[in-house]
Amino acid sequence: MIECYPYKVTAKDTPYWIPVILFKRCFDQHDFICNRVAKTVVDAYSNNWFYTNPDGRLMYELATVQIVSGKTQFISGRHRTSVLIKHIDPLPIALYKNALTFAGELNLEPIDLSKSIYLPSLQMRDY
Repeated sequence: MIECYPYKVTAKDTPYWIPVILFKRCFDQHDFICNRVAKTVVDAYSNNWFYTNPDGRLMYELATVQIVSGKTQFISGRHRTSVLIKHIDPLPIALYKNALTFAGELNLEPIDLSKSIYLPSLQMRDY
């Protein structure tokens, strides 16, 4: 397992643990799957998803989802989620501020950004 700390892209995002069953049932799968340029997902991380902060902590950039016209829509992180969904449950995903009611309806567990999380040990690639 890779120990890292989750980070959100903007202050308007709130990170949550999303159970895979809820992700498949309540998140727009057309947006998640059909809008991807590449349909084949290699089980590997992009080096761009991680960085080491000044304190020496390995940081992982969370995927971010918003609500548009009543449906979920990825802002970023479809590929990250496509890799992780095969390996961990629940998924670490940040929700944009307009999705907070949605998070409440699903009773999602918030992610504590001050605590490390564990991701599957997968190869790192430059892409």
